[in-house]
Amino acid sequence: MTFMADAVLTPAIVFLVDALRSRKSTLAAARHFEEEVMRLLDQQAQVEGRAPVQTQWTGGTAFRFDGYLPEGIGDFEGPLLLEVKYLPAPTDAALKDLAATIQRSAFEANRIEARGVLIIHSLILDGAAREYIQRVLANLQDLQVFVWDLLSLDDLVAKQAAKGPPNEERGPSRLDLEMRGSDEWRAKRDGHLASLKQEFNDNGVAIFLGAGVSQGSNLPSWIDLVGGLFTVAFEESLGGEGTDESDVKTLSRALAKLSQSPLQLTRYLRQAMRAEPRQFVDEVAKILYKNVSTAGAGPLLDEVVDLCRPTRAGARVHAVITYNFDDLLELGLSDRKVEHLSIFHGDTYPSALELPVYHVHGFLPRDFSKYDRLQHNLLIFSEENYHRVYTDPYHWSNIVQLSTLRERTCVLLGLSLTDPNLRRLLEAGTRDSTAPRHYAYMKRVSREDVIKVEPDLSALDVAVVERFLRAHHVTQAAVMEEIGVNIVWFDNYEAMPAALRDLSR
Repeated sequence: MTFMADAVLTPAIVFLVDALRSRKSTLAAARHFEEEVMRLLDQQAQVEGRAPVQTQWTGGTAFRFDGYLPEGIGDFEGPLLLEVKYLPAPTDAALKDLAATIQRSAFEANRIEARGVLIIHSLILDGAAREYIQRVLANLQDLQVFVWDLLSLDDLVAKQAAKGPPNEERGPSRLDLEMRGSDEWRAKRDGHLASLKQEFNDNGVAIFLGAGVSQGSNLPSWIDLVGGLFTVAFEESLGGEGTDESDVKTLSRALAKLSQSPLQLTRYLRQAMRAEPRQFVDEVAKILYKNVSTAGAGPLLDEVVDLCRPTRAGARVHAVITYNFDDLLELGLSDRKVEHLSIFHGDTYPSALELPVYHVHGFLPRDFSKYDRLQHNLLIFSEENYHRVYTDPYHWSNIVQLSTLRERTCVLLGLSLTDPNLRRLLEAGTRDSTAPRHYAYMKRVSREDVIKVEPDLSALDVAVVERFLRAHHVTQAAVMEEIGVNIVWFDNYEAMPAALRDLSR
């Protein structure tokens, strides 16, 4: 980061600048800058005897700012909206980015009853740059927009130091701020959904699908799939035909808990079956579709299919990347006459009229005869294939995922986001970003959920458990933001289809 030659900063701001430089990614630096700005503003509000920074807007409007000061700060009267903008370097591109932030913030603020907007960025601008920003501000009407740079923050720190010895406590963290209101996450979710809807309509998205989107289709769970393979592998040892399926499921659950990795477990089962790769794949396919429903793919996947239908403005979903083996998505797309192409090889390319559906973990359709060269399809279902693909940075599936994450805003559905390779690709794809650009729909963990795992927790005070879970969700969201993902929280899975449907309205 380069500063004006005559800029002399207080030690606290110099320390902040050094801390930003030390961050491994632009996204991590942006988050740290936002946390420090919020802390400084909160301390100043307390010095002035005003209400501290808030992050939940209660006015009933989708809130897409970083926070607000209900009673203002300094000479600025509240409520004052806050937008914190990290800019890595004083370049022409950064200046245009700042101007766009000012214009967008002014547009968003017009929907909210506030006195003005305070935008704080991480640079020190020279004379020409300051004049450019002043011209941008002069074009705004009916709204006060104030812009602070690092020098303004430096003045704030100097004023706080002049009040007396520095407080040993660092002040509230982002976690503290977001823990103030129990419904804070709902306001953030509404803001995320509003931003995603605008992006969907303006530029379109890509969709990433995991196993969770197929709930309601009777596809087997991981435990049931492993249980079926367990039966095939050990049928003779367990007494041959007629083996009680409930006993097999109980044994497979115990085995799954003892195994450190699902991938290791499937490699173990393939070895126990003494099966050739093709035979192993056939057995997986049999179990996969044994009880599958013909009534539909499930409400969430149905909404995904509807989003994939082109509108008058053209296709708003540019690609689907799925980690599932099944063909439920393809059947839904065919039913709704959506032109698409299933891709499970690196040398298959869609036409301009086809929606690409990338099966990056392999593909097991019910009718093998509909697809060419399916025998060469690599099923990433066990440890050896996982290693083979993800240690090769030039494997087509890695390239497709990374390029999509870099070029598109992505909606992640039915994914736990624990897969190490996906997290690595997410982090690599957002390395130069200053704000998270992807959105993951996820269910919040409830008290009932944790009691199922640990029954002894039922004896704890309800308020204690709720506070713990609130802190857990805030922290989890912060972790995901560091790798470029905004978590869109829901109380239950049933609310997700309606939220997805609303994107195209």
